[in-house]
Amino acid sequence: MKKIFIAILSIWILTGVENKVQSEPRNVLIEYCTGTWCGWCPCGHQALTSIKAAFPRTVVISYHGGATSSDPWKDFNGVEIRSMLGFTGYPTGIFDRTNTPSNPYVTYDMWMGRTTDRYTNFPNASVRLQITSKSFNSSNNTLDLSVNATALEELQGQYKLSFVLVEDNLVYQQNHYSQCGTTGYVPDYVHKHVVRSMLNGATGENLNTGGVWNLNQTIGKNLNTTLNAAWAANNCKIVIFVYKDSSTVAHGNVQQAIEESVIGTTGINANNEIPSEYSLSQNFPNPFNPVTNIKFTIPEDGLVSFKIYDIMGREVENYINDILPRGSYNVQVDGSKLSSGVYYYELRAEKFRDTKRMVLVK
Repeated sequence: MKKIFIAILSIWILTGVENKVQSEPRNVLIEYCTGTWCGWCPCGHQALTSIKAAFPRTVVISYHGGATSSDPWKDFNGVEIRSMLGFTGYPTGIFDRTNTPSNPYVTYDMWMGRTTDRYTNFPNASVRLQITSKSFNSSNNTLDLSVNATALEELQGQYKLSFVLVEDNLVYQQNHYSQCGTTGYVPDYVHKHVVRSMLNGATGENLNTGGVWNLNQTIGKNLNTTLNAAWAANNCKIVIFVYKDSSTVAHGNVQQAIEESVIGTTGINANNEIPSEYSLSQNFPNPFNPVTNIKFTIPEDGLVSFKIYDIMGREVENYINDILPRGSYNVQVDGSKLSSGVYYYELRAEKFRDTKRMVLVK
């Protein structure tokens, strides 16, 4: 009888522990500020490349800034997040919104150590995020997405959920200092994790009510949004994260983060798919003043050039002349220094050449 009682007690204890805290691997969220004008920022980009190689689950958000700069991505819905997080020096980052007040924004040479610490000492998340449905209509660029957030332990306080749309493979010039590998502006720099919009605002929206989120309680949220036609949908992702509301956003401990491609099967990053053919799209908008976007795809690695010519056939801009990996790209063309008129843009690769017409109206 005693043995039976001990066995039952053991089962009860094990079951109780299992119900109290469930295991879910953490995906560390790195938010950082950067700018196309910032010569130190490529060093930060290189640090992130190393972090993603070492910790593939890491989710990255890149807030472009520089109030008086010409950075084409410095303005976006929810732009006040830069001041809320307290970014001043570029590039600096915040990790799961847990950085200490005495050193809230770690410089790029400390990023790997900070990330390693999060994965080593805080390996499990307290919230599970799961995409339950997703559909993208390419004819009108509308995205419908549903997500469930489940508490894996009893959580006290107010928790919030954010949807952030980011885009990869944006081609635009980038300033470089010699410490980051070269000197001066690189015209064909490929930018990643660029925030296009904080879809439900800089601070997101409330999840739980009443100051408590019960163990195993699931809360569903829906997202319906329309992508700007200038954005390359197959390079876009939705970053979703849950954080605890705090007196300062910078210290709102992130519970979990995931990212989901806008197009493709749920759980698969579509922008990692290999394009099946070369393509060069018509610029949008057209006519334009002063900025327009031009998308292209290349199905294999190789030397690629992208140039702009005036109506007389004279080269006026050389945006890309480099070896690019296969993929989809979005070139941001700035016509601020050009006169109104008709221009032609040309994409060349080893097995492809195409030219299209665009109009700049000032």
